[in-house]
Amino acid sequence: MVSIYRQKRMPREEVLSETEKINGYLEKCAWMDFDYGNIGEEKIVLYGCPDQSWRENCLEIIFEFPQFISSRLNWSMGEAKPFIRLISQETLSEYTDLLSEEGCYIFMLQDDSPKGAATFISAAGIRCNILKPL
Repeated sequence: MVSIYRQKRMPREEVLSETEKINGYLEKCAWMDFDYGNIGEEKIVLYGCPDQSWRENCLEIIFEFPQFISSRLNWSMGEAKPFIRLISQETLSEYTDLLSEEGCYIFMLQDDSPKGAATFISAAGIRCNILKPL
């Protein structure tokens, strides 16, 4: 039996293109707050906005067919760059006891937590929508 993650897996080149698009957008921002608009078995939707009290989303990041998420519910972008990157299972194991199923990409997102804390999401793909160009 073939894993659903392997069946739906996005090509690596597309994943890298989407993460570059996200990082390129966020390089131009001094500040961005993040929170989740949807968390489900088909997708996780993460929104970025410059100020949560104003609540005008600028960025929408969609993780397709997620396997797991390890995250705070909302946070601010940390100073560490890049904001999002692909990591290996070995790197994930340095931070957590989580295991990603074969066929999933492991994304690490930086946040403002002390001592290099981060968000980890394992998913079959990623899409980015820029809602408000800079």
